[in-house]
Amino acid sequence: MGFSGFVLERSIDRGWRQLEGRLLDALRRMAGDDVLVVSRRPYDGSLHGGEPYIQFCVWGERLVRIEASSNHHLHAESRLDPVQSAQLIGLGFRPPGPHDADTDPEQSTNFFIDLKAAKAPQLAKMAVRAMRDVFGIVHPAFLRFSGHLTNAAAAPGGVLAFQRSAASAQDMGTADAESLAFVTSATRDSGGPIAMPRSAGHLRQLIEEALAPVLSSRPLVDDNGDFVVPYHGNLLFVRSVDDSPVVAVFAQLASGITDLEAAAERVWLLNREVELVKFYLRGDRILAGCTLPASPFVGGQLRIVLSLVGQVCQDFEQTSTEHSLS
Repeated sequence: MGFSGFVLERSIDRGWRQLEGRLLDALRRMAGDDVLVVSRRPYDGSLHGGEPYIQFCVWGERLVRIEASSNHHLHAESRLDPVQSAQLIGLGFRPPGPHDADTDPEQSTNFFIDLKAAKAPQLAKMAVRAMRDVFGIVHPAFLRFSGHLTNAAAAPGGVLAFQRSAASAQDMGTADAESLAFVTSATRDSGGPIAMPRSAGHLRQLIEEALAPVLSSRPLVDDNGDFVVPYHGNLLFVRSVDDSPVVAVFAQLASGITDLEAAAERVWLLNREVELVKFYLRGDRILAGCTLPASPFVGGQLRIVLSLVGQVCQDFEQTSTEHSLS
């Protein structure tokens, strides 16, 4: 299936660069009083006990405030230690004020800074660095977006497609409305689509429709054209083949392996012990993958395969300490 060129670290780097570009595009489109929240889970507006988030607020036409959640708002398991707090300040954030700091427009209970709208590239970079380096988010696929936008800020591929109610669709720009309609129609059939692909493009559309209920949004697509699916802390990739009706689901299990002989033996054992999923040693990496015929394409089968490969990732992590490959 051509997995040999896949390197997870490169895919992750591309994903963050892609997100930075789309955040920049969104910031340039935002107008006065617009709010954009980027979080590990959809932000529910709670004042405490939450997940890490970054928030952008536009003040008039010239200022944008960026906030990174502080311990005033984070769940105990997500609280920042002194090193992480120092990292945020090093990125350019001002330290948070006391619990009542939100009553002062010059203060915030979060880490924050107000910059001119012309500094949008710096704001996008600060957000990505905070999410990736400080909050430890592995990949943008684990992020969710919410907020109030007066115009369409959704970028191609639906990375910034907000989850909104159908009643608000008329207030959105065309791109957001289309994303909402896509997710709404795709989730009506929990079993997923069943169809004969008419073309490579149609097959990709069917894959999107099958993944939408799993992700509650349009799937993120990386620069390789692979759909990125977060699964219990792991990253799975779904690839369609242009010249044949086949879908592949795969993941990188390990990288930077130095003991290739031990790795080859472990791959052989895994292929003997695990049914349906195949394991590959590619250079210094171990990949797991499963191919799915797509003639016809059955959305429910794709979800089953995702579960199989996702479980393999979890099992591999649990047993990795027993098999040192470095």
